[in-house]
Amino acid sequence: GATLSAMAENAGAVIAADFLRALFSGVGMLLSFLPQIAILYLALFLMEESGYLSALAFMTDGLFRRVGLTGRAAFSVLMGFGCTAAAVLTTRGLENRKLQTRVICILGYISCSAKMPVYLAIASSFFENAFLSVTAIYFAGVVLAFGAALVLKGKEEETFVLEIAHIQRPDVSAAAKSLLFSLKQFIIKIVTAVTAFLIVMWFLLSFSPTFEYVGQGSQESMLVCLCRGLRFLFYPMGITQWQESVAGMLAMFYGTDLTVAMSSASAMAFVLFIMTCSPCVSAIAATARELGIRRALAIAGGQTGIAFLLSYLLYGMLAGG
Repeated sequence: GATLSAMAENAGAVIAADFLRALFSGVGMLLSFLPQIAILYLALFLMEESGYLSALAFMTDGLFRRVGLTGRAAFSVLMGFGCTAAAVLTTRGLENRKLQTRVICILGYISCSAKMPVYLAIASSFFENAFLSVTAIYFAGVVLAFGAALVLKGKEEETFVLEIAHIQRPDVSAAAKSLLFSLKQFIIKIVTAVTAFLIVMWFLLSFSPTFEYVGQGSQESMLVCLCRGLRFLFYPMGITQWQESVAGMLAMFYGTDLTVAMSSASAMAFVLFIMTCSPCVSAIAATARELGIRRALAIAGGQTGIAFLLSYLLYGMLAGG
């Protein structure tokens, strides 16, 4: 990416150079998740090949059935702690489409690894024990997921038929083949969709509303104008600056004290918003692959709307109304 952008810049194509630099940076960041996903997939596949996952599904079925799910959902929920998009793709093995839809709806509340930097940034600034606070946040996400499943629970009882496999030495070759296939599917189905989204975001970030090229970082880009127009949505959380969410992300990496950017009540509301809002574009793309684009957008919009309402309510309670 750096080589191609340098070649374009030397040729006088400044816009093309910026586009290539942003595109390869974004896609490279997405592909950098592959090692994490590969480790998680491999561990789960080895568990499956050893016969342990069927026993896990059987042991957790009683708990999951109380909220309208079955023990098979345990596999997807475990995957959700690593990557929501990968977890969505695992739901195709569930008993029926209604059950699959309910599981996908609750996966947004299972905090994936990408949310960890935000949680740590908030926790390190506002809590004495960051580990316990982040653990509590993850536990709260699981409780929210089970609560959402209970709300979405249908009247009919889900059937659950599963043959318990014998515990055995896992077949490493079979697990490796499954791993390679899953990584291939992730790249084909998810990376391509996110790449298209990155192109759109680069355009909004680099051009003004009059379609004049202003370059990334300009205060006159379409994206900045859009963010300024939408910042009122965060006022009920006590967040008044449109850049604050970006500053919160950067604080994790540069050590900035977030207490100068927001109050403790705003921080808690912001954490709740991150915990409950729609997952990343990769997860939405995976949901569209499984349920269709309309239902995927409806689920994402509903989750984001609920996230705003819950954050407003929490901030109102903590800030004394």
